[in-house]
Amino acid sequence: KVLLDLGNIKVLDWVYRAASKIIGVDEVVVAISKDKTDDVIEKHCKKNNYLFFRGEKEDVLSRLYNAAKKFNVDRIVRVTADCPFLDPRVCSEVILLYDNQNSDYASNTVLETWPDGLDCEVIKFKVLKEAYFKAFLPSDREHATPWIKANNYKFNITNLICPYKNFSKFRWTLDRYEDY
Repeated sequence: KVLLDLGNIKVLDWVYRAASKIIGVDEVVVAISKDKTDDVIEKHCKKNNYLFFRGEKEDVLSRLYNAAKKFNVDRIVRVTADCPFLDPRVCSEVILLYDNQNSDYASNTVLETWPDGLDCEVIKFKVLKEAYFKAFLPSDREHATPWIKANNYKFNITNLICPYKNFSKFRWTLDRYEDY
């Protein structure tokens, strides 16, 4: 789905361009699975000179942790490639919140007030590492950050609330073909 055309541009390219404009992001890395079906995404990344990392298909937490480890990052900004309307300004505000509140984890999804598809998470590497070693539920591994949110008593977790009104009922994502 990330290689579907949206206008004359692939969905992944929309997301990559937006992620590249987030204030505080030095490099954008596309984290894809080792599954053969993702070979076409690797090819697209190579063609466009995108940094990429290949990891476990169902264990997104592992993929994220190992990508962060490989690229030696202290702060991970996580967005998903099926959200072509990603807003770099919203993500920049999540990073600003993370920095100003000395957060371990900051997001705009802890309390859902933004449209689905503007999701952004900022995670301290040491917190991601702890999740990697302590999260065992398949759902925690597949979705990467539920363990962190469930252990909110251990971490400084902050959330960016939509300043306009609650738009969480809107879907600006491509989770399903009907969304496309």
